[in-house]
Amino acid sequence: MVKKTNTKPGAAKVGKIALIRDFLRSERTRFISGLVLSILTVYIGLSLISFFFTGAADQSKIENVPLSDLVINRGSVENWTGVRGAYLSDLLLNRCFGISSFFILFFLG
Repeated sequence: MVKKTNTKPGAAKVGKIALIRDFLRSERTRFISGLVLSILTVYIGLSLISFFFTGAADQSKIENVPLSDLVINRGSVENWTGVRGAYLSDLLLNRCFGISSFFILFFLG
């Protein structure tokens, strides 16, 4: 006797959702996500702290220049985290939140 296979369209979706849920609940995924978030927090913290020491020298090089053009001139900024960090700290401190952007570090941490 031949068994019937139950192939409902909703059964495949439940399997995919279960796979995604298991992936997100995995210990390895949580560890790697936490590690990436910690590295990002340290990077943003260094760029914000460095802005107070090197922001005046970097502002004329960053102002009104697109990020793609800044990446080409890699060694021209004095920020400890490089061009991307100088642009990020200028964006957060001058254009967006000001000194309150240090609270982002607490939220990420």
